[in-house]
Parts: sequence; C-alpha cells; structure tokens
Amino acid sequence: MEIKDFEKEITRIESDIDWVAKNFEQISHEHEGKYIAVKESHIVAESDDFEELLRMLEGRGIDPRSVHIDSIAPRSFACIL
Repeated sequence: MEIKDFEKEITRIESDIDWVAKNFEQISHEHEGKYIAVKESHIVAESDDFEELLRMLEGRGIDPRSVHIDSIAPRSFACIL
C-alpha cells in the first residue's frame, strides 16, 4: 500500500470513529452488548462475539483491518477505576 492510500484509509477510519461518537446514543440503544464493524458511516456487521464478527467480515469479503471495530457495552455495565 502506498503512503497516500494508507493516509486515505486512516482518514476514512477516523471519520468512522467520529460517526460512532456522534451517533453513539442511537447506536448504543440498537446494538447494546454487541461488537460492531463500521465502514463509511455504516454498520456492516455486528455480533455478540468478537471472533464471530471477524469471520462475518471475512465471509463478506471485508478486510477487518479496513473497518472501525467497536464494542458497545451494556447499559448495566459499570467500570470501577
């Protein structure tokens, strides 16, 4: 991959990260407790299991390295620091 292509890919994934942040309330409501894969501001796969999500992406011909993968914690999830 050329540097320009790599930079474009990083910019696109950063855009997907921003999209998830801006739409997090709706996404968390609809995909609570799931792993999601986002590409070009669309959820292209979701699963309860990370490994299954990767298999789903590969089965659809999507390179997992080319998407933003996020986990949506259940609302009852608590993090103690």
